[in-house]
Amino acid sequence: MKPKKVRGSVFLLIGALFLLTIHAALADDKDKIQAELKPRAKGFSIGADTTFFLGPLTKDGFLDYVHALNERLSRDIKPEENANILLWKIMGPKPEGGRGMSGEYFQWLGMKAPAEEGDYYMRAWHFARDILKIPQGPLMEEFFTQMTDSSARPWKEPQFVNIALCLKQNEKQMVALAEAVKRKKFYNPLVPWKEQNGQPGLLISGLLPNVQFIREFANALSSRAMWHAGEGRVDEAWQDVLTCLRLGRLAGQGGCLIEGLVGTAIESIGQRAAVAVLFETRPGLGEIRTWQRDLGNLPPRADLSDKGNLTERAMFLDCLQHIIHFGPKEVKQVLDINFGGGIQAQELPDKFEPQDWDPAFRLGNRWFNRIVSQMRQEKYPDRLKQWEALDQELKEMKKEAKALFAKGNQSKLNMAEKIGRLTVVALLPAYGKVHGAWARAEQNHANLDLALALKIYHLEKGAYPENLASLAPAFIAKVPEDLFICKPLHYLPRPGGFLLYSVGANGKDDGGLTFGDTPPGDDLAIRSPLPKQ
Repeated sequence: MKPKKVRGSVFLLIGALFLLTIHAALADDKDKIQAELKPRAKGFSIGADTTFFLGPLTKDGFLDYVHALNERLSRDIKPEENANILLWKIMGPKPEGGRGMSGEYFQWLGMKAPAEEGDYYMRAWHFARDILKIPQGPLMEEFFTQMTDSSARPWKEPQFVNIALCLKQNEKQMVALAEAVKRKKFYNPLVPWKEQNGQPGLLISGLLPNVQFIREFANALSSRAMWHAGEGRVDEAWQDVLTCLRLGRLAGQGGCLIEGLVGTAIESIGQRAAVAVLFETRPGLGEIRTWQRDLGNLPPRADLSDKGNLTERAMFLDCLQHIIHFGPKEVKQVLDINFGGGIQAQELPDKFEPQDWDPAFRLGNRWFNRIVSQMRQEKYPDRLKQWEALDQELKEMKKEAKALFAKGNQSKLNMAEKIGRLTVVALLPAYGKVHGAWARAEQNHANLDLALALKIYHLEKGAYPENLASLAPAFIAKVPEDLFICKPLHYLPRPGGFLLYSVGANGKDDGGLTFGDTPPGDDLAIRSPLPKQ
């Protein structure tokens, strides 16, 4: 059940076309809309180019970004469709300890907070400490080294006895996890705690303890898949792989960039496990064809541009509004900037004089509009060129930001424009690197799909094909390109196997060397047979 106090309608305006649609739909309520767009006494206007959302407003006239954002993120997702609700029932109320999540968080989620005591998933660290009684130090480090090693290749129980015990401890919870990810939607509210003085918390400070917990699920699934594979339980191994891949896609649907990054990391764990199951066991033709269909039926990967357009933009504007609301003393706390010593208190006025803050909001929105536009470019090389130009501009702005507040600075910019620039350089995430992570996840998925098709070809023909073109359309609908350079993927058939690779985000051919090789490379590769460890 969502919070009941709503003081206005929430509208998300994306581009001029959507704006026109809304105005047409609300033609009979034109006077109300116009009233909401009038400048407020707080010094800024409520509008698509300033606050982005049109409401609801707090009792003192500021935009309620927590309500506006969560109303949008939860749209069209019923509690019974949301995988996150089932995941909380597996994790328990305090995934990272501490005070847990606020009641408002669970109210938005549409569930009661899990009980303090319950049959919850036991994290690996707690199991090692409390059940195995492993002390801190080298023995604990060895336990986690074994956890990592157990997820790389098939193994039998005597090889990793303690890891097997840990997995058995959570067997019931992992069954529930497999059921949870059969749902295809994921909504994770972003709700900050209020400050001790009653001051509203920043949207950007909203807790995400469940996100890291979900990543531990992925590690356990990968380890158990390798255990199943090593013991000859091929179908069970694939089901764990599939659960991991679904979990990654769902976690990535969360509104924040960090949730998307965790989602791609989880998907990468599942993809590596899938390759090991494919080439280290002996699946039949029917099984592999089923796996192909499973890959095609995964929940959709989240759209990176949506995160920049909505959640990251809302967090930025909320921070800016917070600075305006609470004054100069909030600048360092909100932005947490370190420009070679930071902005000294004496370099800022004691208070902000009344002024028009709209230019600061508009500056931030222009940057986010530009970022979203770049994200939606079809080809990776085109996006990359624009990211490089944008990053260079931000570096130049960052150099100038501190000087704007230095004593004797002759800048003609007013305070609103200065604060706007400072907020932009401090809060805009490194979208170029994030964009590369999304592309790697997409390319790795394409490579895995090709690997399945190559294995089917090999089982039917008795050898791997001379080229990838031989796979389409009988074994795969279409052979994908290397999305990083928009050219064919590298494919080298070898006696009893092959090397398949993309050049990766650096755009350079490293001969199939990946990050884990010596020397390391940036390529995204699948080798058959798998290289020896």
